[in-house]
Amino acid sequence: MVYCPGSYFIMALPYLYVPCSDIVQQPDKEGDACVQVICNALEKALKLKGSAGSKRQHVHGCSLVHARRFYGYDASEQLFAKLYLYQRYHPQDVSRASKLLLDGSVLEKSLQPHESHIPFLLQFLVNTLMLINFRTESVLVSLRT
Repeated sequence: MVYCPGSYFIMALPYLYVPCSDIVQQPDKEGDACVQVICNALEKALKLKGSAGSKRQHVHGCSLVHARRFYGYDASEQLFAKLYLYQRYHPQDVSRASKLLLDGSVLEKSLQPHESHIPFLLQFLVNTLMLINFRTESVLVSLRT
């Protein structure tokens, strides 16, 4: 989700996470390479497995984030690639992307997607609530000082 300081949303896109430790050997040092590799590989896989001659772009972009694994217990934060997908007219791309990641069609290895099962509307609402909470806390901090 992209937020503009004027209190309105510019765009909201569905996303999923992929652990960088599954892609490169040293994710902390090779984070930028991880992002480009997974972004290009997923775009290529979605075009190959999609309709013949598809020229539309599936992957909007990606960024690096530090987060805890959602599945299982992990006390420390890890580096993840957050992949934003276009959803306009094609909401099934998130499930197709997660299936391709799990099947090993991307980078010839099975990659565990995180938060790909969460519907886009729920992702949007949770992010909106987090943003409102962040803005409220920043206002309260500025009032206290």
